[in-house]
Amino acid sequence: MKSMIEKSSGHKRNIHKNTYPTKISKSLLQNRLKPLIDKINRIESGKNIPDDWLLKLKPSIDYLVSPNPKRNYSNFPDQPLLLDAKIAHQKGTITYDEDGILTLTHPDLLKLPQFSNRKPSVTINLDHQFPDDITMTFNSLNKSLSAIDNSPRTRDGKTLRQIYDRERNIFEKKKIDAFQKGRWAPDYGTYMYLPDEEEIHLIAPEWFHRLSLITSTSILNKDPQQQLRWEQTRQILEQKVVGVIGASVGGNIIYGYGRDARPKRGKLADNDFLENGNLNRMIGSSIRNLTGSRASKLGGLFFDPDTLQKKSKPAEIKMIRDILRNPDVISFKNKAQELAKTILKSDPYTQIDVYNEGINWENVLQFLLGDGIQEPPVDIVIEEVDKGRVKYEMRVLCKILGIPLMMVSDFGDKTQFQFYDWPSRNDSIGYNVSDDTVRRLLEKAESEKTMSAFFDFVEALCGPSFRDPTTPFGSWVAGIGEQMGSALPQKGVTALDAGGIGGRKVIQYFLGHHIPKYIVIDHLKDEIIIQERDTKKRLHPSS
Repeated sequence: MKSMIEKSSGHKRNIHKNTYPTKISKSLLQNRLKPLIDKINRIESGKNIPDDWLLKLKPSIDYLVSPNPKRNYSNFPDQPLLLDAKIAHQKGTITYDEDGILTLTHPDLLKLPQFSNRKPSVTINLDHQFPDDITMTFNSLNKSLSAIDNSPRTRDGKTLRQIYDRERNIFEKKKIDAFQKGRWAPDYGTYMYLPDEEEIHLIAPEWFHRLSLITSTSILNKDPQQQLRWEQTRQILEQKVVGVIGASVGGNIIYGYGRDARPKRGKLADNDFLENGNLNRMIGSSIRNLTGSRASKLGGLFFDPDTLQKKSKPAEIKMIRDILRNPDVISFKNKAQELAKTILKSDPYTQIDVYNEGINWENVLQFLLGDGIQEPPVDIVIEEVDKGRVKYEMRVLCKILGIPLMMVSDFGDKTQFQFYDWPSRNDSIGYNVSDDTVRRLLEKAESEKTMSAFFDFVEALCGPSFRDPTTPFGSWVAGIGEQMGSALPQKGVTALDAGGIGGRKVIQYFLGHHIPKYIVIDHLKDEIIIQERDTKKRLHPSS
């Protein structure tokens, strides 16, 4: 279902205008594809044979340069439906009965699996209505916005406090007017319907909602010279698009980045489902994110006992009941989709493209470069996948296309950050080794299928720091001591630390700060290692 908002002219002023990341034109898209096309042509002419896997991208290139590619990743199940309150009241999209029971009627409801056998309408009782979010937003702004002369100003010269005071008065008048006329809600703000909870919230208009999210952090996000004004900083961070591949540790990074940057758009890719083991490191996750409801065991078909009895044959009724009560039929939940829902519940005005089938040969170029029509390109890739082959190929592809890539790894008590600034320098995709060495060690790991060969590849990609035998993680790699599980052990606190470091570094990069290629934070030794290509600094607390 498309996340959308129908705009009214109720409180439209220049300061409320919100622009979203620009989609590149078809001609610019073709220009950005040219280095990849040239590489493919050299492979077909008998050169660059080790990278012959790039030939698999030819159909994806043809698809993107076609007149009208139709893959749309901005729609995913259970994302919020946004409706301008004034228009919703005028059109009857939102109605209340005399006891306050709300009815929402909208055609986009039919795109939800649970409405496949229902009319595009839902009744929401009082315990699932949250009408006071606007007041809470304005109360928060009242406490946080400066009332002194150095309050930030907008382009028209008004301070944020002046803009707030005026808008608060508009809201209070509309609120009083609605109450005096016996109506249940004012013609103000935005309704946000959450399908999975069947809840509805009345939230502040976009400009003020997003302002309330950044008042305590925006002043701290500065360019190196600290010359940019707050509006200039906001314009930079709002327009940038971060693409995250891998929603566990990657989810922590995009979540940490989003809390301070508040971008207008982002991309998430992960085809895996949530498991209990993810709950220690994927932010915002809980038991509710692990599996779907009993009704969702039918593939999203809404279970209505009355309709079932009237329209189904006895054999069909038995089959459906057997599915619903079968404990071996499980409705799993996708990581990227659940993470996107968590983010949108705090910032519903942002837009997230969810690649819940993960990255594959058909969609990877659209993920990186957009489609030239409605989806923008990414400004940076956060790569946090488990598969070595995907790690290698994403680096090669981003290097060819000139897209910067970051990875933050959690090796036990060590948080390791790596940054590939390919638009500015032609670095290797590995750690002080050639690209060919990384490729050969990957092929060896894939053919031998041993832990030893796998960790040789990891070392070529990430460096040897993780092997430190004095650490619990290094002991696990060496096979020393108890081995509780076969999967890579991960600490939740280190994964959270990775999210904070990655999110901070992305913001700093966008604002023009220098970002080192390699940072290792050893929490056991209280030591930081920083590497700029061939130079290395070792920082102890005493230094």
